[in-house]
Amino acid sequence: MKNKSILTISIIAYFVFLIFAVVFFKQRIIIWDAAFQLFQVVQNKALAIQVNRFGAAITQLFPLIGIHLGVSLQSVAILYSISFIVFYFGSFLFTWFVLDNPKIAIVILLFNTLITTHSFFWIQCELVQGAVFTLIYLASIELQIKKGFISNLFYAFSPIALITIVFFYPLLPFVLIFGLIFLFLQHRTSGNWLLSIGVSYIVIYFIKISVFKTSYDTNAMNAANNLIDLFPNYFDLKFHRIFAEWLFKDYFFLFIFSVWIIISYILKKEYLKLGFFTLSIIGFTLFINVCYFRGAEQFYLEPQYSILAIFIAFPLSYDIMPILKTKYSTLLLSLIIVTCIGRILITERIYSKRLDWYRSFLKGNNNEKMIVNQKKVPMDLLKMGWSSALEFWLLSTIENKSTASIVFAGEYDFDWVNSSPQVFCIQGGVYKYNDMDKKYFLFKDTINVYKKVKFD
Repeated sequence: MKNKSILTISIIAYFVFLIFAVVFFKQRIIIWDAAFQLFQVVQNKALAIQVNRFGAAITQLFPLIGIHLGVSLQSVAILYSISFIVFYFGSFLFTWFVLDNPKIAIVILLFNTLITTHSFFWIQCELVQGAVFTLIYLASIELQIKKGFISNLFYAFSPIALITIVFFYPLLPFVLIFGLIFLFLQHRTSGNWLLSIGVSYIVIYFIKISVFKTSYDTNAMNAANNLIDLFPNYFDLKFHRIFAEWLFKDYFFLFIFSVWIIISYILKKEYLKLGFFTLSIIGFTLFINVCYFRGAEQFYLEPQYSILAIFIAFPLSYDIMPILKTKYSTLLLSLIIVTCIGRILITERIYSKRLDWYRSFLKGNNNEKMIVNQKKVPMDLLKMGWSSALEFWLLSTIENKSTASIVFAGEYDFDWVNSSPQVFCIQGGVYKYNDMDKKYFLFKDTINVYKKVKFD
């Protein structure tokens, strides 16, 4: 399906996302994990790999190179913002041209557009990066199937790819196993070889969670215990209603295309694909909804629901779009992209309001060192406060050319810190001014020690 019009509209889409990544870099970087990881990269002048998810090095290399080139903090932040789009765009082009697989290239594009709303701004989640990497690996597998033999290059690449996927994110087994089964149903060949890849991945996965387990991943995976605790009352959970609201407000393509695919498989009597697709969609939706039945913020769960977009993207790319006339498949893809752009522009207001609140707080306090009662700030707007010091650092340094030392904390947190002047406090660490790069940390304190505010 090497359709020039589809390729053109896809390239235009990624260029639009690149422009958005520059225009909205503050909304994407001055926020939670992205701010924390950028701080670690800037402070240590090294990659900031968290909980063994070393695949994140792909995007962190961009700001790291910028730092070693001596560019400004704003440029470093922009580099980090665009790095994700560059990776996705590069993956799309590599899959289309080098791996000669336009269909999985379109799967990558659909994954990046079908439901992307909050995840355009909460960029750091390694699941999204890992899913795209997994799709590249699946494209390389299909290349071997089409060739009719396994190349030596694939034999060398495959173990490295499987290990990388295992360490990228705990939910990626759903992506890889789905892709392997779909390719088997599509080609009805190489079954034993695809099975061996799946088994190898599962073995590596269990070695990882046994030998290289981290407390963060362990706590996250404990949510799966709800599948046992709540059995068999899965359909009685209130969280299904919340998901339904998100589904019809932002993720409506999941419902529309699922119905389309199911009807298509019924009409074509492709019952194996019908059963596999339906089970995958319902099963994974239940899995996430049951694991997080107590509720979670939409920005946090959206990357996990994006796996549903992959389940839908494969049938769309392989079975629906090829039988449409060129103008209709191009129109369909254009509609998906334009709708995604619209969701991003609407959702941007939420993340701009966060920045406006920080700007308002900074006004008149830029040169004061403050510990602020985290109970006195609007968490309904800010969502999380643990990264406050890092968000203030980025915003104040970029916009005011003066680094603010402001951190949200509990009443008795940092009580000891005033015995150590000339330090920068964040949740989880204290850094001496002398140990920080003066190019990226512009401290101009009017007082030498922190003062507590809004604790009365």
